[in-house]
Amino acid sequence: MSAGPFDCRGNRDAPSSFPPRRSARLGAKRKRESEEKERREFPFFDSLPDELVVEILAVAELRSRSELHRTCLRLSRLREAVRNELRARCGMPESEFLRFVGENVYNLCEFDGLLAAGHFNGEITLRNSDGAVVRTFGEEQSVRILTMVEFDGKLAAGFEDGEIRLWSREGACATTLSEHPDWAVWCLCVFGELLASGSDDKTIKLWDKSGACVKTLSGHGCSVFSLVAFEGFLASGSEDETVKLWDVSSGACVRTLTGHEGPVWCLCVFAGFLVSGSEDKALRWWDSSGACAKVLRGHPEEIRSIASSDRLLASACSGTTKFWNSEGECLRTIDRDCDFYQPRPLLFWRGTLVEVFDEKLVL
Repeated sequence: MSAGPFDCRGNRDAPSSFPPRRSARLGAKRKRESEEKERREFPFFDSLPDELVVEILAVAELRSRSELHRTCLRLSRLREAVRNELRARCGMPESEFLRFVGENVYNLCEFDGLLAAGHFNGEITLRNSDGAVVRTFGEEQSVRILTMVEFDGKLAAGFEDGEIRLWSREGACATTLSEHPDWAVWCLCVFGELLASGSDDKTIKLWDKSGACVKTLSGHGCSVFSLVAFEGFLASGSEDETVKLWDVSSGACVRTLTGHEGPVWCLCVFAGFLVSGSEDKALRWWDSSGACAKVLRGHPEEIRSIASSDRLLASACSGTTKFWNSEGECLRTIDRDCDFYQPRPLLFWRGTLVEVFDEKLVL
C-alpha cells in the first residue's frame, strides 16, 4: 500500500495542495494576469477621471462581464465624441480633465456661477471653468476663512476671529456680522430666508437679509462644526459627538441624534437621508424620524468633508476620497500619499468633484 502525501511536519494524509508560499505566488501571478486582462479589455476607462467612471457605471445597466466588455468596445469607437461630451458637461478645457489650479486653499463654495476658493491668507478667489482667477475678494491677513456660502446674492464667509463678512458680486464688503465675538465661525448654511452660523461659542445664530441676528439656538455642549437644512429642520453637528435637529421658528431642539464616538465634522443630504461624518471614521445615515439607517466604515482617518450629487456621495479624510451610491455601497476609493494631516474640502461643481489636496485646488 503506497504511502499517502505528507504535510510540512511529515504527517501522512496531508491535503494534496501546493505549499503555502508557492500557492501565494501563483495567486499573486493570477491576480496580475487578471488585472492586465482587464486593462486590455477596458482601455477606455484608463483615460477618464475616477469620478466620471463611477458616473458611467452608475447609469449603465450591465448584467454581465460580457456586457461591460461590449460597452467598453463601443465607447472606445466613440472615444472622441464621448470625451468631448464629458468635457462640455464638466466645463473643462480640452487639454486635460484634472489639474492643480490654486494653492493654499482651505474651503470651497459656488458663487455667482463661479468656483469660490477661500485661502489661508484671508483672500477669496473666484475661478471660471478654465481655472482662471476672474475676481479676488478680501485682503491678505493672518485670519483664516473657515467656511463660505452664497446668501441673498452675496458671498458670506466665516472667519476664525468670529466675524462673518458678506461681499457683493463686485467684490465690495457689504456687511460685517459680529455676534460670535472672538469665537471661530466654523459653518454657514442658508435656511429659507435666513443665514445660519455655527461657532466655537456652542451656539447657532440666525441672521436675516438686513444683517440682524434674529435668533440664537443653544443646546450643544461644544463647538458647532456643521449645518445643513434637512426635512424642514436645521441640522447641526458638534464636537459634543451629537447631531441636533432644530425647529427654527420656535428655536427648540426637537431631536438629538447619538451614535458617533467623536466630533461630527460634516453634514450633507443624500438620497433622502441626513449623512454625518465624524472623527470616529464613520458615516451615519439618518432618516427623517431620526433613526440611524446605515453606518458606513472604511476610512483610515477621521472624516472631515462630505459632498453629494444626484447619484454620488463623496467623503474625504486626510489622504483618501471614497465614492458611495444611494445604497451605501462604496464604488471607488482614491488614495493619495499625504505626509501630514489636513482637512479635505469637497464640492460637486458643474458635474465633477472639486477637492483640495495638499492645500491645492484640484479640478
